[in-house]
Amino acid sequence: MFLNQEELIKLTGYKQRASQIKWLREHGIRFLVGGDDQPKIMLTQVEELIGAAPKSKRKKVEPNFDALDAYMGI
Repeated sequence: MFLNQEELIKLTGYKQRASQIKWLREHGIRFLVGGDDQPKIMLTQVEELIGAAPKSKRKKVEPNFDALDAYMGI
């Protein structure tokens, strides 16, 4: 889900598209510009940035070094 225009104004403090985009870039917030020429920001991204939602937990994957050693004959 994307922020709506009212939420985007509340987040950035700006109504003008160019000012919103400048603010988003200055704060390192990723966005896309839609076909309506307005910045699009995922709600989950904003929640993660302000600490309102947990970041996705990806399982760390490492190579099986024992299997590699066995294959190499070490």
